[in-house]
Amino acid sequence: MSLYAPPIADVQSSTALQAEQACYNLRLCPTLSKAIQQHAPSMHPWLRCYRALESRIQRGDPAVALQHALTAAADFETQGDGDGYARALAEACINRYMLGQYEKALHMLAACPQPARPAARASLAFASYVNLVGQGQLDAAISAGEAGLHALASEPDTDTRIAWTIVLQRNLCPAYHFAGRLTTARAAAELAVQLAEAYRPKSHLYHWALYEYGLLEGRAGRFELALALLRQARRLIEATGCREPLWRWVVAAEGQSLRDMGQLDGAAACYNDAGWGEGDDGPLLLWLLQGRQNEARIATEARLTAALAADSAFEIANLRVMLVLLDLEDGASPATREVLAWAAAEYARLGFRYHRASVLLHLAAVAYQMNDQAAGAAALAEALQFVAETGYRNLNWWHPRRMATLLQRAIAEGIEAATASWLLHERELLNHPLSLSIHCLGSFQLMLNGETLPEARWRGGRAGALRMQRLLLLLARNRAAHAPETIARYVWPDKYEEIDLAPNLHLTLAELRRVLEPGLEHGGDSRYIHTTADGYRLAEGLRVAIDLDEFLALVRQGSCQAGRDDETARNAFNQAIARYRGSFALAKADPIEAASYQQAYAEALGWLAEDALRTEQPQLALEHARTMLRELPLDERATLLSLRACLALGDRRTARRLYGRFIAAVGSASDELRELARRYGL
Repeated sequence: MSLYAPPIADVQSSTALQAEQACYNLRLCPTLSKAIQQHAPSMHPWLRCYRALESRIQRGDPAVALQHALTAAADFETQGDGDGYARALAEACINRYMLGQYEKALHMLAACPQPARPAARASLAFASYVNLVGQGQLDAAISAGEAGLHALASEPDTDTRIAWTIVLQRNLCPAYHFAGRLTTARAAAELAVQLAEAYRPKSHLYHWALYEYGLLEGRAGRFELALALLRQARRLIEATGCREPLWRWVVAAEGQSLRDMGQLDGAAACYNDAGWGEGDDGPLLLWLLQGRQNEARIATEARLTAALAADSAFEIANLRVMLVLLDLEDGASPATREVLAWAAAEYARLGFRYHRASVLLHLAAVAYQMNDQAAGAAALAEALQFVAETGYRNLNWWHPRRMATLLQRAIAEGIEAATASWLLHERELLNHPLSLSIHCLGSFQLMLNGETLPEARWRGGRAGALRMQRLLLLLARNRAAHAPETIARYVWPDKYEEIDLAPNLHLTLAELRRVLEPGLEHGGDSRYIHTTADGYRLAEGLRVAIDLDEFLALVRQGSCQAGRDDETARNAFNQAIARYRGSFALAKADPIEAASYQQAYAEALGWLAEDALRTEQPQLALEHARTMLRELPLDERATLLSLRACLALGDRRTARRLYGRFIAAVGSASDELRELARRYGL
């Protein structure tokens, strides 16, 4: 029984008293859920208020919860119960926050008379806090949350006082974080966890406190601690046998930490299980890092529409930044710079220092890319000063490649060099191996450090995509330094003796370097293509994978083992044809270079077709031979193997048609082919 006497006289049933206590103590009770079903036609307002609480926390249905809370508030107002009215109204406004109805909620809260009970005042303060955060009024939100804590000091019921202290402290944590007050945020999160662990270790309050603490540490860059806290919360929620909506937020927060650690596959698995979780970014940044720009853009624009409808300045700024980051993958422009500058000013106006520092790093990269050295240095310095003051190891929209380039530049130019060096070390950006994967069979695709390079990056330059791609492929396939003359023979095969080599090579090399690193100012700073005394080469530590070379290596392995170890040869050739996704292709088709690779493909198919005939698998032999014919329609070996397979299957009609088509196209045939046709009357 609550130590605080209920102010109303008509709360007579024990069920209603239990519901009142549960609403103040924030407890979920199966007994009350059953009672609600029994009393549904004439539900007491405390039961309705509890139903709202249950629908919000356990069922994740704010629309239903809102209707129950509004009905309860109206009933309490009719009864003249000021405390009950305030508690139900607070519940309604918390749900309005979840529905994005911030202005309406704040208007209702402003009109609510102050109740007598401290816990009721604390619940109103909490409702004000979340809606003020939703509107981006950070200072006012923090003041509201702290006012709620002050009100609780006079709450006589210990359980109620502790429950609301946990709620307010864990919710103040993200506001302190947004304001860049990491130490204060961490203290609030730790206190919420300690109180919940001591007094309510089996309740949702403990799960929420662990979640908020883990989310903070992920945002701050202490990833191991973040994952430990989030996974503990996940286990506890799963142990209840009821995956309340919080479970999704916990798993999504785990994905956010994994994403910022560079573990993109693990992050994707979390987001696939959980969905979005809390906040606007969710999987958006992950999709950007994975090269899934279209998917990210569609989702961002949809969420921006909702944010504009809710008039949430903070969410609007976040989503506009996200759209700019998607544009920035194709290079900087005055428009991208303008939006980032606006966002930095908007975050300053709203008091979101963490987000201002985060966006300043991207603004610095854009300024450098547009050759505004002073503006780039100023933005970079302010962002790193924030890191130095607060101790953050992670910032929003963490883009490893861009951050590594900026931090190395800061060190080289003496811009908060100690902080930049510390952050490089903490995030292991220098130890993260660079990787480059080239696909040039079927269609050209480049993956840089696990991210697909957008096709738009290759367009618009004077050098031309084909020349840049040929240069990159040459450097990637032979890691030694290449002299300009060697490069010219491959990059300009038809006119290398006619071109003015020096300016053409300089232009192609410079544009290729900027395709790989859009923010690069000086070619000598490239992390991928180095200039040496002997010419040009890829960086020694760069890991390179090329589907063409992998395919050719398998064909060579099969050829070497054929006749010695047919099982090994068979496996190698099967892997080779699986790797061959189509003819050699860069920005434009190159039939001359493609021809030798097509012959290698035909060699693998031919051996497999003959092997299938030897092992009495004529249908498989025919499939391989027909694939050869699709690639090389006039190839005699492919025709001969097709005829042999058809005849082994007893299909003389198809064999006759194939032979006639070949003779009509070529006009002659080898002795072996003519003998086969004569023998079977083709």
